[in-house]
Amino acid sequence: MRPVFGYETTAAAVTIAIRRINEEHLLDNIDWDFVWLFPQCSEALTSGMTVNLIRDYDVDVIMGLPCAKSALNAGSLATFSSIPTLSFGSTWSDFSDKSRFPTFARSVPSVAQTARSVLKLLDFFNWDQIAVLYTDDQERRKCYNLNNEIQDQNAVNSGKSLKFNYINGIVKNVTDDALTDFLEKASTLARIIFACFDSDTDKRRFMLHAYDNNMIGNEYVYIFPEHAPKSNSATMWKSSSSGNTSDGRDEDAKKAFQAAIILSCLLLLYLKYGGTTSCFYDVVHSDVEWDLTSAKDLDAFRTEIPKLMRLPPFNCTTDCDWPDAQYGSVNSPYMHDAMYMYARALNKTLSEDPTQMLEFNEPYTSASIWSTRGGQVPLDVPICGFSGKSCPVSFMEQNGAIVIPVSVVFVLLVLLLVAAVVYNIYGRILRKRLENSLWQIENDELVQIDAAQSINSSEQSVKTTSTTHSIPSVFRKKVAKNSRYNFCYRRRELVAVRKHKTHVQFTPEDEAEFRAMRSMTHDNVNQFHGLSRDLTGNMSVWKALPRGSLRDILEKDSMSLDWFFKFSLIRDIFEGMEYLHHSILRVHGRLTSKSCLVNDRWQVRLSDYGLSTIRNYEKLPARDVVYRVLKGERPPFRPLINLPANTDVNPTIVNLIRDCWSENPEDRPSMKMIRTVFKGMKQGKSASLMDHVLSLMEKYAGSLEQEVADRTKALLEEQKKSDILLYRMLPRQVADKLKAGQPIPPESFEQVTIMFSDIVSFTKLASESTPLQVVNMLNELCTIFDGIIDEHDVYKVYPFTFRFLASNFDFN
Repeated sequence: MRPVFGYETTAAAVTIAIRRINEEHLLDNIDWDFVWLFPQCSEALTSGMTVNLIRDYDVDVIMGLPCAKSALNAGSLATFSSIPTLSFGSTWSDFSDKSRFPTFARSVPSVAQTARSVLKLLDFFNWDQIAVLYTDDQERRKCYNLNNEIQDQNAVNSGKSLKFNYINGIVKNVTDDALTDFLEKASTLARIIFACFDSDTDKRRFMLHAYDNNMIGNEYVYIFPEHAPKSNSATMWKSSSSGNTSDGRDEDAKKAFQAAIILSCLLLLYLKYGGTTSCFYDVVHSDVEWDLTSAKDLDAFRTEIPKLMRLPPFNCTTDCDWPDAQYGSVNSPYMHDAMYMYARALNKTLSEDPTQMLEFNEPYTSASIWSTRGGQVPLDVPICGFSGKSCPVSFMEQNGAIVIPVSVVFVLLVLLLVAAVVYNIYGRILRKRLENSLWQIENDELVQIDAAQSINSSEQSVKTTSTTHSIPSVFRKKVAKNSRYNFCYRRRELVAVRKHKTHVQFTPEDEAEFRAMRSMTHDNVNQFHGLSRDLTGNMSVWKALPRGSLRDILEKDSMSLDWFFKFSLIRDIFEGMEYLHHSILRVHGRLTSKSCLVNDRWQVRLSDYGLSTIRNYEKLPARDVVYRVLKGERPPFRPLINLPANTDVNPTIVNLIRDCWSENPEDRPSMKMIRTVFKGMKQGKSASLMDHVLSLMEKYAGSLEQEVADRTKALLEEQKKSDILLYRMLPRQVADKLKAGQPIPPESFEQVTIMFSDIVSFTKLASESTPLQVVNMLNELCTIFDGIIDEHDVYKVYPFTFRFLASNFDFN
């Protein structure tokens, strides 16, 4: 134990630490007095000497205590007296329990720290199954305690648990047979082997046995923990580095150690790294001889130890002359750190405990460490199992009967999907072409209406898609006046053609707008047939409605519209506008009374919408009202609305119109608000104009029947008078035939008597009588003649002057 923890190879590390403390001016006003006692790792001696140091020497701090078993007693006594205790070699995890040892500290990594590093390493590479080999020297029991600590920490691990496939402990003597037996058993149970040896010689022997058993291939990984810093960690495969004489197997050992990872944990406070406990993964590489700066510094530190031992205050001469005392012990750096840590604590500059780190030692990284294995991290369980007979069946061998049909079906589905996508794209192209052809109208499809013939022939008619109408007078007048619309036939349907006098090259966006206009179907939106071109420019073709525009109707003085009729027209305009606002067009753009057309059912349909590109090229003159509105007068110019006293117009509609004229767009009502207003205005009334007309017809039905009856009675009376007069003029048989529309053929009679009568001297009598006397005389005379005629069935011919002509026909 002297080369490892001995006084001769370790104590001078305190001198180096005090030199550093003075250089850093940590404790400039402190004097140091040292007392050396040698308990020889005896528990009894350690207990007694600890009492002496506390009672007799009144020490401030106890340092050293390299042996864990004896350190337990010293730590307990120091705890009772509240004396700080610092160890540079006790690695047992018991000292981590601060409830038992609140004043105990150590500079060497504990067993718990090393165990955490091992578990971190295994977890980093996703190794879940391992084999463990450890030695037990029955004294320090470093590897024995490390094995127990690893298993304890793994048991309380809340994450993935590590599986120990095989654990073997070798007590005292490490024989070749024990190493061979372990490797043979481990080869069938694990590929990741954790091996903890108290002697470097045993490490080299173990790796040579692994080499002889052909267990150093790419599948195997050996993990060796080191508690103390060693300058020969990178060359432990050499027989000289392991303390043996040369056996000629350094090359074999070098190849074997290629499969080894050295987990080295050391505190670097004494070096330039600034106070951090680090654990390194050191890997022996066949092509690299490590020459690390830290190793050189460590070698210089340990070389200075025996020189300082011969100087005050140690003055070691004879005891320091034995061969193993010519070089500092492997634990001497931890003695330095224990002293330095205490000084930092006194100076209150140590703000936190050393931090456990886990990193790769230079020149290796997590990627380059496996470069000799093709960059592949070894598996804890080989693909074919530990016996090599459990290779997984390939996916195709296992599922070939299913994979091949499924693959064929999948390929067919992919082909069908591709075909469907191609067909869909091609179909869209064709549909777009077809839709474009619908709004593209050839000139020869439009047949002109002869204006003169339309005016002179009142019986001229055209057939629409649903019924036959005579050409409205408003159409004839527009054609005669050469208005902006011309009326033509297109496929036996009357259409209105507007000339725009613009030549525009349409973009795909324009064509999409035309397709949308062509597909619009709404009761209050006029049908857009499409566009045509001639030499003068583009022409838009719309469906012609028989009653013309709303402006034409309003300009007629003969038209008298009640409030409900007007409200129906306004509501139709709103419905059409709302539809356009929710379409691709978003707005109408040119809404006037001229663009509001009326069909034969008195339904308003909005026309002249869309065609945004054509509108942009057209220059329309601004009328006076539009100009004044655009000019922005203050106050804003708006038409005046004055309702007559006894009007039937709802005042709500007037307020709504004024709100829509608001200068600020935010103050104008939305379509939803307008619909709400309309809904309130029509409560209790007919839903449509036709319902309103029917209600009016029902209202006048009763009076109309009475009026018809009266007119019929009067007609019968007049007819009776006409018959009497007719019978006086013609024989009844002849009159009846004439009334029946029958022809009157001439008749021949064998005997006919004709009487001529005359009033003698009627002129003289009339001149000598008063008019009343003449009338009375004629009345009496005619009455007598009529009586005689009726008695003898004689036909009387109308008199002329004062004569009578009578005749009798013998019908027998």
